[in-house]
Amino acid sequence: MIHPTAIIAAGARLGVNVEVGPFAVIDDHVEVGDNCRIGPHVHLSGWTKIGEGTHVHTGAVIGDEPQDLHFTGAESYTVIGSGCMIREYVTVHRGAMPGSVTEVGDNVMLMAMVHLGHNCRIGASAILANLTTLAGHVEVGERAFLSGRVLVHQFCRIGQVAIITGGSVIYQDVPPFCMFRTGCVRTANVVGMRRAGIDAASRLAVRQAIKLAFYEKMTRPVIIAKLEELFGERIPAVVTFRKFFEATKRGIAPGPASWRPVKGDDTDQEPRDE
Repeated sequence: MIHPTAIIAAGARLGVNVEVGPFAVIDDHVEVGDNCRIGPHVHLSGWTKIGEGTHVHTGAVIGDEPQDLHFTGAESYTVIGSGCMIREYVTVHRGAMPGSVTEVGDNVMLMAMVHLGHNCRIGASAILANLTTLAGHVEVGERAFLSGRVLVHQFCRIGQVAIITGGSVIYQDVPPFCMFRTGCVRTANVVGMRRAGIDAASRLAVRQAIKLAFYEKMTRPVIIAKLEELFGERIPAVVTFRKFFEATKRGIAPGPASWRPVKGDDTDQEPRDE
């Protein structure tokens, strides 16, 4: 299952039933799990671990040195989960600080030419579409969907089940369950929540929480207090939403109340939740 032109270092470890394509290079310290497929011209470098059943397509580079001027060459890691799909020419850089990790969860899809900077963390079942670029230390929650050509500033967080529309530039945190479109948070990702198994009552509560947080001109401490007052701890999805606000360091992305919409824009209309 290993093409004769592939170069595999003596220190690399490959599981059973692993396929390695032409001209692939697998360096020392790399571990590849069972039933993985490593495509042509792939380069697996550094202290990298690939989970079982993951498919890495042509030309991807996983675990190379980070693009960080402070990087000293110390041992750092890249961990790719099980069942991931890593498409053509994806680049994933390992951690910048000694002992640090860039981590991709299980069942993640990284479409063609996605870039993950050093120390990014991608939650399980997230999808990043073509040409999306994440700077260092970005966190993406479980089941989040980032459309094509999304750019994310370093240290930003994208919450679980959030959706970011194509061409967006993210420079502040986008909370869980939100839809970010035309420069700001517009509404709830109802379809994503439904697919994630979140019940109708919780979806409605999240939509109410988003209206409060993004359609009223209130400061973040007031928003947090209002959410706690109205919902308390009884709805887990709203608790997750509120705690995301509490933990932000870069601030929260704007909503329509603080954003002048493009003329004729109708994205404030909410999807029906039947």
